[in-house]
Parts: sequence; C-alpha cells; structure tokens
Amino acid sequence: MKKRWGQNFLIDHNIARKIIKEAEIQPHDAVLEIGPGKGILTGGIADKAGRVVAVEIDRVLSERLKEKLESYKNLEIVSDDFMKIDLAELLKRVSIPGFPVKIISNLPYNITTPLIMRILSIPHEFRPVECVLMVQKEVADRITASPGGKDYGMLSVAIQYRCDVRKVFRVSRNVFLPIPKVDSTVIKLCVRKQPEVSVKDEEFFFKMARAAFSQRRKKMYNSVSGMLGVEKSVLWEAMEGAGVERDIRPEKLSISQFAAISDLIKKHLTKQ
Repeated sequence: MKKRWGQNFLIDHNIARKIIKEAEIQPHDAVLEIGPGKGILTGGIADKAGRVVAVEIDRVLSERLKEKLESYKNLEIVSDDFMKIDLAELLKRVSIPGFPVKIISNLPYNITTPLIMRILSIPHEFRPVECVLMVQKEVADRITASPGGKDYGMLSVAIQYRCDVRKVFRVSRNVFLPIPKVDSTVIKLCVRKQPEVSVKDEEFFFKMARAAFSQRRKKMYNSVSGMLGVEKSVLWEAMEGAGVERDIRPEKLSISQFAAISDLIKKHLTKQ
C-alpha cells in the first residue's frame, strides 16, 4: 500500500453488502470496479454480475487479488492507473453488447473529483448507466447540493448536468484501515442519456460556470466579466433575458439559469 494513492481500505462486510445491494446488479450486467484494494467488494460483485473488470493501481494488491479470486471466471483484474488507462478500450473489455455497464468504487480521497469527471468523460457509446461510489462526506455534500447553499458550486453543476444524483447512506470513518480523518458517504449517480439542460455551446457553458464560481463572494457578472473578458453590459443583458437579477451571486443560480445566460452571451458574441 502506497500512501500517495490515498488508500483507505473498507473492512466492514455489512457496508460492502449494502453497497453491492444498492447497485442492483443483474446477471446480465457488466461492472467496472475502480480501486478494488483488498477485494472486499469484488467477490460479491462477481457473484451477481455477468462480467467484472477491476482496475487496481497497486501491482502488489492486484497480484494478490488475482490469486484470491482466481475461481471467478467472469472477473478480470487489471493492474493499471484508471486516470491514465484508455477508457474506450477498457469499456470495450467490460461491456456486454446490449446490456448496461455499472461502476462501483470506494474512491481514493485524494483524486475523487478528477476521477469522477473522468468517469463522466467516457465516450457516449460506453458511458455507464449508473455509478455507486463511496466518497468523502464533504465531497458528497458538494455533489448533491442545491442552489443557494454553501456547498453548491462548480462540482454540483458539472455532475448534476450529466447525472441524477442522490446520497444513499453515510459511512463512519471507523470501518476503514487506516482510519481516515473524515466520514464517507455512498452516493449514486444515474447517468443521463441527455444532459439536464440543452446548451448551444457546452464548452462555453462550463467555461462561464467555472468563471462564475472562481470568486464566489463576487457578484456573478464581475467574476464572468473579469475571467472571460465579456463586457458587463453584455452580461447584464443576458441575465435580464434569462430572468435573473443583476446582483445575484453564482451559488444562487440553477443549472437551467446558467444555461440560459450562457446561450444568450454566446449568441451575442457570435453576432460580433
């Protein structure tokens, strides 16, 4: 076990069973497990799924898992870094034609956010239908937050744009080794076939949202104007067109309001 990989191993089999139950795995499902560690979830997943691929960065652990679980013919252990692996090729290996792919993971705390965003960047034809993930409690609060609260931010917008999200249950820090400094929460992401809202330019939509949240204490138009170089008068006109008050702060805006403002700004810039 290498500390730099942020590994905290789940040791409570009751929690493991609850996670697997929440995934509602069917015999025809294909499952990708990210970071199986010592395999507390892996065998239980393989008991239920049609095919399982488990990606483990630690070569020592992956070799131990291969020995421990060699009786499972529907299971493949891949010794690799999920953040660097060819996702399209990996999902081809996991998927069963015509059936959904599910992802289950006890995510490493130190790369939780980039890892989730990498999951959501999977090519559309291989994109999972749902993910059951154990994450740091504070991250779960941010992912599931609604507009208006202190936890609502860019992570909320980015994930809720692509997924229906909910908290499943909280997990005490005491069921891990080594014991982390914080509690965890199991969340479920049901990946949408289409984003929650339609935007004319998705790249610009996210660029504008990131700019808005880059300086949370500032009013929306100040942050976006400064970061994107858009005149305040253009922003005010777009906000008015979207039915949004000029002095609003970004954490008050819903995803659909961000989308409406983004589209109106983009429309103005395209005319120039």
